[in-house]
Amino acid sequence: MSDDQQNFVPAGFEAPTSLVGEGFRLEPLGGQHNERDLAAWGGSIEHIRATPGFGRN
Repeated sequence: MSDDQQNFVPAGFEAPTSLVGEGFRLEPLGGQHNERDLAAWGGSIEHIRATPGFGRN
Protein backbone atom coordinates (compact mmCIF):
# COMPACT_ATOMS: atom_id res chain seq x y z
CA MET A 1 0.00 0.00 0.00
CA SER A 2 1.39 3.42 -0.90
CA ASP A 3 1.65 6.33 1.52
CA ASP A 4 -1.38 8.10 -0.02
CA GLN A 5 -3.71 5.11 0.49
CA GLN A 6 -5.60 4.36 3.68
CA ASN A 7 -7.16 1.19 5.00
CA PHE A 8 -10.90 1.10 4.44
CA VAL A 9 -11.38 -0.42 7.90
CA PRO A 10 -9.20 0.98 10.68
CA ALA A 11 -6.80 -1.43 12.36
CA GLY A 12 -8.33 -2.96 15.48
CA PHE A 13 -11.93 -2.42 14.34
CA GLU A 14 -14.29 -5.19 15.48
CA ALA A 15 -17.64 -5.42 13.73
CA PRO A 16 -20.63 -5.54 16.07
CA THR A 17 -22.36 -8.91 16.41
CA SER A 18 -25.80 -7.43 17.07
CA LEU A 19 -27.80 -4.23 17.08
CA VAL A 20 -30.60 -3.85 19.61
CA GLY A 21 -33.15 -1.06 19.61
CA GLU A 22 -36.64 -0.40 20.85
CA GLY A 23 -38.74 -3.24 19.48
CA PHE A 24 -36.06 -4.91 17.35
CA ARG A 25 -32.86 -6.93 17.43
CA LEU A 26 -30.56 -7.57 14.46
CA GLU A 27 -28.01 -10.36 14.53
CA PRO A 28 -26.36 -12.66 11.98
CA LEU A 29 -28.37 -15.78 11.24
CA GLY A 30 -26.98 -19.03 12.55
CA GLY A 31 -28.09 -22.57 13.25
CA GLN A 32 -30.07 -21.43 16.28
CA HIS A 33 -32.45 -19.60 13.91
CA ASN A 34 -33.16 -22.48 11.50
CA GLU A 35 -36.38 -23.80 13.04
CA ARG A 36 -38.07 -20.39 13.33
CA ASP A 37 -36.78 -19.29 9.90
CA LEU A 38 -38.21 -22.41 8.24
CA ALA A 39 -41.54 -21.89 10.01
CA ALA A 40 -41.66 -18.27 8.84
CA TRP A 41 -40.81 -19.25 5.25
CA GLY A 42 -43.37 -22.07 5.21
CA GLY A 43 -46.06 -19.86 6.69
CA SER A 44 -45.47 -17.17 4.07
CA ILE A 45 -44.92 -19.26 0.94
CA GLU A 46 -48.16 -18.21 -0.81
CA HIS A 47 -47.31 -14.56 -0.21
CA ILE A 48 -43.73 -15.09 -1.37
CA ARG A 49 -44.82 -16.86 -4.57
CA ALA A 50 -47.29 -14.04 -5.29
CA THR A 51 -44.52 -11.44 -5.13
CA PRO A 52 -43.92 -9.87 -8.55
CA GLY A 53 -40.74 -11.26 -10.03
CA PHE A 54 -40.58 -14.36 -7.83
CA GLY A 55 -39.30 -17.33 -9.78
CA ARG A 56 -37.76 -15.31 -12.60
CA ASN A 57 -34.22 -16.17 -13.56
